[in-house]
Amino acid sequence: MFEVGILKGKQSIGTISQEDLDLAGNLLCGINKAGIDRINHTAIEANIRTIDECTTLGKTEREAALSLYTSVKQITSGTKVKATTLIDLGTLATALPTDIINDIPPEILAEGAPFSMEAIEGKKKSLGIRKKAGFKNDITADEQASSDKMEKYFEAKCATALETTHETATSRKRRSIDSLTCSDMQLLGTSGLSALTTTQISNLADQAFIDCAETLGSVTGYSNTQKDALLVVATRVTVWGNPSTWLTTDIYSAGVICQAMTVAQIASLNLDLDTVSRLGQFDGWDTLKKKAVFDRWLSQHKSGDSSTITSSELRSLGHITCGAETSHINNIQLSVYQSAVDAIGELTSCENNQLQAFVSHAKNAYGSDVTTWDSTVITNVGTSIGGLSASEIAKLTALQIDVVDPNHVSYIPDSIFSGFTVSQITTFSPAQAQSTTSSQRAALTSPQLDALSTVGSITWKAAESGVGLVISSWPVTVLMTALTMCKCNLH
Repeated sequence: MFEVGILKGKQSIGTISQEDLDLAGNLLCGINKAGIDRINHTAIEANIRTIDECTTLGKTEREAALSLYTSVKQITSGTKVKATTLIDLGTLATALPTDIINDIPPEILAEGAPFSMEAIEGKKKSLGIRKKAGFKNDITADEQASSDKMEKYFEAKCATALETTHETATSRKRRSIDSLTCSDMQLLGTSGLSALTTTQISNLADQAFIDCAETLGSVTGYSNTQKDALLVVATRVTVWGNPSTWLTTDIYSAGVICQAMTVAQIASLNLDLDTVSRLGQFDGWDTLKKKAVFDRWLSQHKSGDSSTITSSELRSLGHITCGAETSHINNIQLSVYQSAVDAIGELTSCENNQLQAFVSHAKNAYGSDVTTWDSTVITNVGTSIGGLSASEIAKLTALQIDVVDPNHVSYIPDSIFSGFTVSQITTFSPAQAQSTTSSQRAALTSPQLDALSTVGSITWKAAESGVGLVISSWPVTVLMTALTMCKCNLH
């Protein structure tokens, strides 16, 4: 598509300058490999970080930008990498060839690590915002998996560099004992900490863990084995000991680490609303453990009676709300549900029967005929709309569908999502269509899938194992058209 834009300007060769990119502005994020290859040396040095921050660029484009930058900067080995290089590259540093990453001096990695981790965290937040807005197909699943793998590798190298060096007044030097300090862990941030090995976790000193417990307990990218290793450290006699003796402040700090506890350990915890609210910030709970947290809190503070739960409490429970039995949900007072409906509508970890229980409350509050629900009700009910039946989904009007949050579309159960008719699907916004999951699309008929592809500007093709996709290249077309209209220096 880049070449098409060039030809429209009656020019087939040339370079893209800094002035051209200034004129293109945010449309730079629609550039393709051919366009990147034509960026001149000065412009690539000045814009590599901007290119890195583009959330819509695919693997091919990112690799092209990195290749051009490293060529210009003559980075042929890790010894050529400076801390300023890592700062310039941002998250693109994670895509450097492994042989280059392996040869970067530990002192350089340790110096650049805080900036690299900050860039990674910033990119994740930007991607999260786009995904929540419904744009969940910016890059393919395979590209995301490859990116995640490279990111973890780079983060692990940074963690090792910090672990094996110590900071002096003028530089970082080799440590005599390899162990991460709390300062090191704070430099790594929540993204870098998710790359710690179980050995690094096991080697943490008691005080280092205690001082950084809340930071460690706030990481969302741990594997189960990492959580298990962290719980072993937390339960050392010299740290916090048996979970039944933990203070509420300990539980609060532990946060996501509590997901490694057994059901029996959870049942022994001393919980209050603040600690449960903290635990409810995290998704990824095993169903039985989530239920155990809810039951423990309900038993300790509500005598097991969910009808006494207040609206402020219901708003505070977060994902732990999805640990409630349907009988508990049914017993929640209707007025309490109505006061907390918008918070419940943001929950993304409830199971189908729980969604149905919450929708029952919505019907009692706003009417059993869902076609009478106004836009405010639809918005507030949120993800709970997945508790409707397929036949009820098929009755939603275009106006009602229009106010369904694109992010919430992803959480409608497949069997319910298939209830949308072709005519309804044609009223979807591009963000709503792009927010659909592969399993939702696999549940559609060919006419439904064709309609979804049309509104989503993405070609989804039925396959033997689910639904594949071919992402359209309209952002590139827009960029190249803009560059041509700007009379760019393509000569």
